[in-house]
Amino acid sequence: MKRVRLLLSLFAVVPFALCAQEASLSLATNATATNLGSFDAYIYELATPSFSLPLGTTAEIAGSGYVMPSYDFVAQNAPFYYGLQKLRYELALKNPGESMSAFVFDAGRFDFSDPSGYILASPADGFSFQFKYPAIEVAFRSAYTGLLFLKGSTTVSPLIEMSLADKSRIDAGTDLTGSPRFIAQVDLSLPKFFGQAIDFSCISQNDLNPDSSLVSAGTSIYQSGMGGRVNTQYFELKSSGSIVVVDYDAFFAYGSGTTLTWLGDSSGASYQYCPISSCLAGLKASLPLDDLPAPLALSSAAFSLLYASGDRNASSAIEGNTSSTYAAFTPITSPTLGAVFSPSISNLLLGELSFTTSPTIGDYTVNSSAKLLSFFRPTSGPISEDGVDPASTSPYLGTEMDISLSAGLFSDFGLSFVGGLFFPGEAFASSYQSVQFSAAVTATITM
Repeated sequence: MKRVRLLLSLFAVVPFALCAQEASLSLATNATATNLGSFDAYIYELATPSFSLPLGTTAEIAGSGYVMPSYDFVAQNAPFYYGLQKLRYELALKNPGESMSAFVFDAGRFDFSDPSGYILASPADGFSFQFKYPAIEVAFRSAYTGLLFLKGSTTVSPLIEMSLADKSRIDAGTDLTGSPRFIAQVDLSLPKFFGQAIDFSCISQNDLNPDSSLVSAGTSIYQSGMGGRVNTQYFELKSSGSIVVVDYDAFFAYGSGTTLTWLGDSSGASYQYCPISSCLAGLKASLPLDDLPAPLALSSAAFSLLYASGDRNASSAIEGNTSSTYAAFTPITSPTLGAVFSPSISNLLLGELSFTTSPTIGDYTVNSSAKLLSFFRPTSGPISEDGVDPASTSPYLGTEMDISLSAGLFSDFGLSFVGGLFFPGEAFASSYQSVQFSAAVTATITM
């Protein structure tokens, strides 16, 4: 069965690639060691074929997929991942009408994202209509996530894990596809205001998990490990630009929706759907450091803050509501935050200082960055990661130091290193207080 699934994903890309005008193959070999929770060491080979096939001057078909054999030295098993990352038809028309400067239509599998990237960043199957006018841009998008392979690697794209039904599906690992959800999105880019770009986005996400995997509202018997539908909506406003010499990105999002809750009163307890009322906010300010002497002339420093609301009464990070309103922010997907510690964007306050530079050493340019991240939880409620002491009320989750280096040694060959140290804070139980680390080396060949 695995071979059939692999062939299906490859056959979706290969026939187009054979007749494409532009085709490439990327091969990445990665070796990673980490002791997050327990020691682990693994290696994988990631092969990513991609192609682009122009159809005249206004349309194209483009696609990419991947296969990823791996070996875990501790578990002594060899997981095999594969997936179709993109298979998209795009039609782009310039000046299609008197007032419209461009129209872009996309259909198939392609990346969907909110303006900040902290709510949604995942491939999905659907449609996109973009209308570009001289002053504003409007986009309407819809997508279905239920055809994404469950065996896809989180190295390539995150899995959707919003509900207990999603978690059970991932833990079992027996289904072909992942969480089935319908996403509708409207994006609006407004005219620049004193040089500042303003974007507004509305996203609606509907849970399509089958009834057989869910608990019905009104059930009066507690069902351990089972939950209901998690339907959410997001209203996001983002501003970006420059003030004097500082570049910035700032955004705010309000999250609403419904989640199944085990509620009790004087007459007993039962499952009821309760509203979600949450928020997400972020700010990043970066300063170019052009006055530094060579070889540090191409450098910049940045400071960022990220806040995601939590719920101190929650019993768990997934469907853990125990009150009439759920206050924890619930994203569709979560990005990678640190090289070692990367909790979901919920019940989280993150401060980050970073420095990037690209010095030239001999004939090579080395892209490097260093980051200092401090993690807190705004409430004493749970987070997505294991190890937090349920009796602790401390907001301090820990501090992480990361470093990354990459260089193109030849036109088609590059090396990179990403490493980090995480120092757990007082919120973690004593058994999780040891320093955690992660180190990864990747060699990439592009053909």
